[in-house]
Formats: sequence, structure tokens, C-alpha cells
Amino acid sequence: MFFPVDTHKNVKSIKSTKQPKTNQIDTPSFISDFIANVEQFLTSKHFQKPELKRICEMGQMGGFFFINNIIQLFKHLHTTYPQFVGPLFSIGQTAQGKDIPALTLGLLSNPNASNQTRKLEEIIPQKPRSLEDEASADYQKEKSNILFTALHHSREPLTLSMVVYIFLANLHALMHTNWETIVRSSSMFHDDEDGQIVSQKFFLFGNLVFVPAVNLDSYLFINEAYNTNNWHIAKTKRKNMNLNTPCEKKMGNDNAELKKIVLSGVDLNRNYDIKFDQDQIGSVTDPLSFFIFFMILIFVLLY
Repeated sequence: MFFPVDTHKNVKSIKSTKQPKTNQIDTPSFISDFIANVEQFLTSKHFQKPELKRICEMGQMGGFFFINNIIQLFKHLHTTYPQFVGPLFSIGQTAQGKDIPALTLGLLSNPNASNQTRKLEEIIPQKPRSLEDEASADYQKEKSNILFTALHHSREPLTLSMVVYIFLANLHALMHTNWETIVRSSSMFHDDEDGQIVSQKFFLFGNLVFVPAVNLDSYLFINEAYNTNNWHIAKTKRKNMNLNTPCEKKMGNDNAELKKIVLSGVDLNRNYDIKFDQDQIGSVTDPLSFFIFFMILIFVLLY
């Protein structure tokens, strides 16, 4: 899951296999190509697993994604498919004051309605277990949610790629399901024409919630260092950017300030509160910080 030594090589993209010599996080040509590839996958009737795998290896950072590219993708998908993709919202702020983005995927409004962009509050349920009932605002509040997070450790970009994969695979299923048939079906599982068994009926009772970058500050730090002279050190950044929590490791005199930034901070996935301090085998009893996990915890409890 770590950045490989040769991350700057072998970039997998539909139109380019050579990286620019300057760091361009928001290259317009890449964004347009990336979204076009995603749309081609989503609008295909059949689920194309190799194509989805290829899309998830298109990132400009040695096949991995800049977080700004994924945020732009999610904004586009919400605008294009609001009946399935919710708007980005913040679950709290990072140590540097940046909003931590999240979004919801599910049956958010009636996909068979003539006006698919109407607000949930305008969709009045007519009878239990109908699509209209499913899409009502009150019913949405009662749904269960499954939470997917990525990048607790900023140097593990494969987690972001997996979130993109899971998100797009489920969005494809939502787009190509006959929901009237699913609602009437007594079976929990639905066999599609490709022979895959997809638990699409889950979306009648729950949504998926995604937090693509828990450690947003540090992942942006890595993104900005890509293709620079600082890359070989910056890409090892694991903790958050709470630089008031120093590391006691000896850093040497070479690039001392950069190493201080890389080694300082809080290891985010070591510091959850509820029942994460049972023993010293699978958890720790002396967390360095509680801040970001408190926000995740409150989000889980509320949603």
C-alpha cells in the first residue's frame, strides 16, 4: 500500500504514459479524460471489471490519485446523478483547518421519477415499501449506513483507489438496476445478466458513506511534493500535520526541517476512543490525540 520507489514511472493513463516534469495537480486534460473514462464505464450496461480496474490505476501520481482529482470526480457525479450520489459535506476539520469531505451513495430519490433532480422533501410516500416511500426524506433518515474511509495513513494511497473502486462499482449497480423489480422481489440478492450476485436490495434499507481522505492535510502535503526534489522524503509521511506532536527519532542534519514535518504528528488509526483501548494487543491505551477520531466517532453515532 506504500508508495513504491519508482512511483514516478509507469503511469497508467488512457492517453499518456509520461509524467510532466512539473507538479500539476489539477491538469484540465487529465480531469476531462478521467471523467470521460468513468462515464463510459458507468453508462455501459454490463459491469466491466477490467475497465474499472484500469480506471482506478489512471492517477497522475504513479497510478495513484491526487485528492483534488477525486473531489472533482465526486462533484461531477453528484451533479450528473443526484438521485444516487449526494453532495459533498464536511464531517469536521483537520489540524490545519481544512474541511474533511464525505459523501453518500444510495437510493436517494426515486430513479424512475420523471424529474430525477427534485428534492427529497418533495417526494411524498404513497405506500410502504414503494420507490416513493424509499426516496422520502423521513425514510432516508431511518436508513442504516456503512462507512468507508481511506487515507488514515497518508502514505497509503491504495486505500483511496479502493474507495474509488467500491464507489464506482456500487454506483454502476444503482444505475442499472430495475428497482421496481427489486422492491417486489422477496429475495435479498439479485442476479444480474453478468452472473454476479449483488446485494442491491441493501440500498432499500441503507446507504454507503465515504470519507475519501481522513488524513487530508498530509495527503495534500504528499500530492504537492510529487515530482519535486522533496518527493523521496515527503512520500513517507504517515501521520497527520499536528506538528505540535514531535517525533523522538533522530533525523540527522540532511533535510532536517522536512524530516521534522514528515516524522511529527499523530498516527490517526491508533487513537480511536470507544473500545479501542481494551489491551495492548490490538489497540493502545495511551493515545496521542483524540481530535479527528472524535469527529469520526460522532459522525458514526449520528448517521
